[in-house]
Amino acid sequence: MTRNPPQTGTLEVTIRPEVLGIDTMYGAVGDEIAHRIGNANTTFRDTVAALMDIHRADNDDKRELREKYANMGITVRRTARSLILRCSGVPADSLLDGDIPERQKRQISQAVRDLVLEPHAAEAHGESAAVSRVVRSYVGRTPLLQQAPRPRCFVWGGHSASRDEYDFAKEVGYWDALANGTEFITGCGPGVMKAPFKGAVVAYGKQDFDMRGLHRDFIGFSEQGIIAAEAPNGLVSELVIFPDVEKRMEAFIRASHRGRIHPGGAGTAEELLTFLGIKAHPANAGLAYPLDLVERPGGEYFRHLTDWLRTCFGDALDDLFEVHVGPPRRYAEHVRRANTNLDIYGLWNDALYVPPEMQKPFRVTFDSMEALDLSRVQSPFDLLVNLRRFFSALVHLAVKEPDASTAWGGELPRIQGDREVLEATDELIRWFDGAGRMKLSGDYQRPYRIS
Repeated sequence: MTRNPPQTGTLEVTIRPEVLGIDTMYGAVGDEIAHRIGNANTTFRDTVAALMDIHRADNDDKRELREKYANMGITVRRTARSLILRCSGVPADSLLDGDIPERQKRQISQAVRDLVLEPHAAEAHGESAAVSRVVRSYVGRTPLLQQAPRPRCFVWGGHSASRDEYDFAKEVGYWDALANGTEFITGCGPGVMKAPFKGAVVAYGKQDFDMRGLHRDFIGFSEQGIIAAEAPNGLVSELVIFPDVEKRMEAFIRASHRGRIHPGGAGTAEELLTFLGIKAHPANAGLAYPLDLVERPGGEYFRHLTDWLRTCFGDALDDLFEVHVGPPRRYAEHVRRANTNLDIYGLWNDALYVPPEMQKPFRVTFDSMEALDLSRVQSPFDLLVNLRRFFSALVHLAVKEPDASTAWGGELPRIQGDREVLEATDELIRWFDGAGRMKLSGDYQRPYRIS
C-alpha cells in the first residue's frame, strides 16, 4: 500500500524596508539583502518555518519542525519597492486557505532584519560597552525606543506552565496593565511568555489607550538558538531575535524599568541568575531596579528556588529581589506604589553596567561543562557566573541542540564544586523534572553527573 505524499502549498511574504529599519530596497541595497537571504543558514530556514506554522502544537523539540518542513524551499524575487520571500513546499496544514495572518508575515520580515542583517557584528566580541552598543542596535531598529514614555516590565517564567500558573500569570498581567499601564516584554513563546499578554489585552481595551495616543506593544525578545523551538505566540507585535542568550538577557533588562519572574524551569533559573549577577556587581550598587518573584497562593516554586539560593549564597543576595505570594490585584497595587520611585521616561537603561562575564556567550561542550566551578571559595559574583553557565548548558542541551550530547558517547561531564552546592543544585533540577518543568515533550535526561 502506497502512502499519499503530504499536501503542500506556496506562500509569498512581502519584505518591506521600513520593517528592516532601512529607507529603501532600491539598487545595491536590495541586491545585497536578496543575496544574503539566498545564502542564509539553517537557523533562518528553521525560524521561517516556525513563524509560519500557526497551528503548531506547543513543544520544545525543533527536530519535529525540521522533519515537517524538510521539503520547503525559499527563494527571493525583487519588485520595485520590496523583496518577495517565496516559500514552496509548505505543509498545507500550516496555512489558512493558502495564507497566514499578517502578524506572522510581519514577524518573518523581522526575522530577516535580525538574522540576515545582523548589525555591527565586529563589535560583538569587544569590551563591555561595545557589546552593549550591539545589543542596543538590535532594539534601535524597531519603534520601541522612539515611543511615548510608558512603564515597561520584563516577565520571565516557564514555557511549560501548569494551567493554574498560566491563569495566575494572566491575571497578574491584567491587573498590572490595568492599574499601571504596564507594557510587557517576554520571551515571546508559550506559557508564562504568553499569559501576561492575554491579560493585558483586556486591560488595555478598558483603558482605551489607542484613543489617548498611548498604544501598547506586545514585545517578544528571542534568540537564534531557541526561536525554532519556542516560536512566538500569536500576540507578539514587536519581535526581536538576538544572536545569543546573553545579548537577549541584557536587552530584557535595559529595555525595562522593572522585572517580574513567575515559576519556570532551568531557563527561568538561568534568567534569574543573569539578573542577580548583573545587579550584584559593585558598579550597579544603589541603582533602582526592582525584581519581583511572583507566585500564586499555595505555590512552592519560589520556596524551592530561594532555599537553593541560600544554600549557595547565604543571605548575600537577599536585598536583590522580593518574593510576592498573594492575589494579583494586591501585587499590582504594590507595583503602583513602587513605580513612584522609578524613572519611566527613559526607554533604554544606559546607566546599568553589564559585566563581560555576563555578556560572553558560553559555548557548551563536554570540557566546558567539566571546567565549571560550583564552589563557595570564590566570590558570590563568580559563583553566579558559573551557575548561570551551568543552567545555560541545561537549556542548550534540552531545547537548542538536543542531539549535541550524543557526541559524548554516553559519558556525562562531571560538575566540580562544593558537595552541598552540587547536591542542592541536583535536587532542584530533579524537582523541576518531577514537576514537569524541564520539557514540554519527551523524557528529560540530566546531561551531567556530580559524582
